[in-house]
Amino acid sequence: MLKSVASLSPEEKKTLGKSLNELRADVDAELALKEKEIREQELTSAESRFIDMTVPGKSSGVSQHPIKMVQSDIIDIVTRMGFSVWRSPSVTTEYNNFDALNIPSWHPARDMQDTFWLQD
Repeated sequence: MLKSVASLSPEEKKTLGKSLNELRADVDAELALKEKEIREQELTSAESRFIDMTVPGKSSGVSQHPIKMVQSDIIDIVTRMGFSVWRSPSVTTEYNNFDALNIPSWHPARDMQDTFWLQD
């Protein structure tokens, strides 16, 4: 509408130009007000979404590490298949590690480079 003012007579330009400028000022004021409202809403919603990382978390009910859970599932499956699970210490004797499992003396698992040997 402002572009069409140039083709009007001087008297019409004066009245229409004044009206259009008032309209533009009103629209700009309304837009500024609405923008301020939107920014305040964004700030309010951002504050409500704020998470304090120093507050202790709530328990989700999972008490085991996921790998430990999978290990428990596998043990459950193989025991239902008829196998038994034998737990032993991390450091064991040659008897418990090889002889009791019927691993012959010539087996590659008994090689020096494949086994961590400790003195008595």
